[in-house]
Amino acid sequence: MTEYGNKAETFSKCFPPGYYTFVFEDKEGDGVCCYHGEGSYVLSSEGKIITIGGEMTSPQETAVFELPFVEPDPVDTNGDGKDDRLGLLIPYDSSSMTEGVDCENFRLVILTDEYGVETTWELFEGQDNSGTMIANGGPYGSSFTYVVDYCLASQKEYALYMYDWDGRGLCCVSGAGWYQVSSGDIIIRDRTDKFGYVNITQFVLPADGSFEVSTKLPTPRPTALVVATENKKTLFPTKQPISMLDALSSLDFSSVGDGDGR
Repeated sequence: MTEYGNKAETFSKCFPPGYYTFVFEDKEGDGVCCYHGEGSYVLSSEGKIITIGGEMTSPQETAVFELPFVEPDPVDTNGDGKDDRLGLLIPYDSSSMTEGVDCENFRLVILTDEYGVETTWELFEGQDNSGTMIANGGPYGSSFTYVVDYCLASQKEYALYMYDWDGRGLCCVSGAGWYQVSSGDIIIRDRTDKFGYVNITQFVLPADGSFEVSTKLPTPRPTALVVATENKKTLFPTKQPISMLDALSSLDFSSVGDGDGR
């Protein structure tokens, strides 16, 4: 039996277009979060997140999807402010603002390393994570570039917390990843790759190119960190796939083992 406890793993394979069912199993039915550690998994295709999971109340989770995968718009049916599908905050709403007047561009670019499942981030209004969280992201697929764009309310302070579950940052044992923060033509933080469990960037909009950096651990440790597996993984088509001559879609399943992963 393969041991996955507290380890990151990535499984990638190319599948023809068609419908598929992804099955994630945990033999005890308590998932990979949160009794034995903060575990999670992410299933993605060409950088598009199909599902995120791991906190379970039954022995099995499933996701039915089609390749090529088209990401649906975020939906919040229960009014908790989070996307029903991924559990992330609904994208920051600046529809009532005008860029350059009462909001300024914020761009976060992330190139994930070979273990994108370890990478998450949180954006707070204020000087640190005691302020209001207004956006978050991850975990992600591996070795892919993700771009996040918002127009954030200005004259305000913000704090970006970038997390790596394994404490190695985005480089270099697990690949040449990095992240960059900018506002318009101004680089707030250039390509940062090496850090521990968390890297914090404090900045003000409108940006003037200055920022403060901290590498202290947040308190309490965020629940958005990732981990997975005490599991069996199966992936199979639910109907006859389209010809192999058609364009293939790359599917990426990434996970990190919890403290009881087997």
